[in-house]
Order: sequence, then structure tokens, then C-alpha cells
Amino acid sequence: DLHCTFCAFRRNAGERDAYAHAIDEVVEKVGKYRHTHDISEVTIQGGINPNLPVSYYFDLMRELKRAFPEIHLHAYSPQEIAHIQDVSGRSLPSIFEELKAAGQGSLCGTAAELLVEPVRSRICPEKISANRWLEIVGTAHRIGTPSTSTMMFGHLETLNERARHLDILRNLQHETGGFTEF
Repeated sequence: DLHCTFCAFRRNAGERDAYAHAIDEVVEKVGKYRHTHDISEVTIQGGINPNLPVSYYFDLMRELKRAFPEIHLHAYSPQEIAHIQDVSGRSLPSIFEELKAAGQGSLCGTAAELLVEPVRSRICPEKISANRWLEIVGTAHRIGTPSTSTMMFGHLETLNERARHLDILRNLQHETGGFTEF
């Protein structure tokens, strides 16, 4: 169970508007809008659903890439990758290698919020730590999967903490060159 102080999307199992898409539903939805909306990229992010098998994440990439080889798959947050690793016990490089082989083009750089403790521990104490986020994103970059990067700000952090977040991202970019955008 992950709870944030700011999330408007999270749902508990059994809530009226909670849902999980079957893989064929996702493929159908992309197919429905592909030509009418000139789709070149699909971003895939979801909650941490303990009822989904780990294979779902890999199978979804494979099926989307099989159906739409020309579409870039920008998929999964570091939080979702941590979940995959926790459930599967696999190494991060092996997870990223399989996702890449299945069709993942890039990693979503979300769930960063603010990569400064103790701000992070106050706004999202149940999410992965800043160090874990950096480990996951850095691993993705090192095996050739680029990512985006984000910052959620304007709540309880100071200007200095915002600057520290940006410096942390800049240092990882200098090391790996893997960020495509902020």
C-alpha cells in the first residue's frame, strides 16, 4: 500500500472507481486512437497493484510493441520498477534488459517528487527513497534505457532544497547522460 499526501489518482482495491486494464484492453485502446490522434508515443504508468503478476509489466510491453512497432513506449516509474524487483527478486539490470527487449523505449522519471530528505520523507514516506530512485534511474541509463526527470515543488520545501534536487539530477546526468528531458 502506497499513500502520498498529494495523490489524486490512487485507489484502494474495491473502491468504486478502481480498475486495472487487461493487456488486450490497452492494445485495443491504443489501436483505437493511433490513427485519429497521430500517436507516436504511449506513456504507461499505473499504481502498484499487488494483484498483477510481474509478468504483466513485460507482457504489456511485448504486446504493445508487437501491435505497434513504430510507437515509442515510455513506460513505468522507478516506483513501479522497485515493485517489480521486490516481487520478483530479480536484479535491476536484468529487469531493464528484459523490458528493453520487450519494447520499452524509455523510463518515466516520475516518482522523484523532491529527491531531498527529509522533505521526501514528509511528503511521500511510503515511496522509495531518493537513493533508491537514483539507483533505479542510474541503472536504466547504464544499460541504455533513457529516462525523463521530474520535480514536484511548491509545497513545503525551501528554495535551497529545490536547488539541491536539481543538483542531484545534474550530477546523475553528468555521470550517465541518460536524461532526455526535465
